[in-house]
Amino acid sequence: MGNHSWSHCDLTKLDSPSSHAEVQKAEDIILRYAGVRPRLFRPPYGHITASQQEWLSRDLGYKTIFWTIDSLDWQVRDAAAVTRQVLSPARTGSIVLLHDIHRTSVKAMPIIFESLLSAGYKLVTVTDLLRRTISSG
Repeated sequence: MGNHSWSHCDLTKLDSPSSHAEVQKAEDIILRYAGVRPRLFRPPYGHITASQQEWLSRDLGYKTIFWTIDSLDWQVRDAAAVTRQVLSPARTGSIVLLHDIHRTSVKAMPIIFESLLSAGYKLVTVTDLLRRTISSG
């Protein structure tokens, strides 16, 4: 379970109290309804300052996660294009950014999954990927 902020704003454009409130409000809701405190944070748009990242780690115990493959599904609403955008650069350890709010992304997922699995990749959560990286590293 990860935190992505309350309103998906660019945190780098906010002062410290406002950016902290964005993250804290989302954490409070996740804790209330899921019963767990998130440990991962993916900044909206991939934008975050060094001081924000330090605060997340120091005060909330979050690991900030970025992606290595942007499917561009937010820009290109075509399942075949999204599929190509993910499969072409896919490598062991890749983290793919996809949004389930776009029908074309949802439509592309079975093809992406089947292609990656048939190529011998194992699909894991970011948490599992981080565990594997830490234990092998």
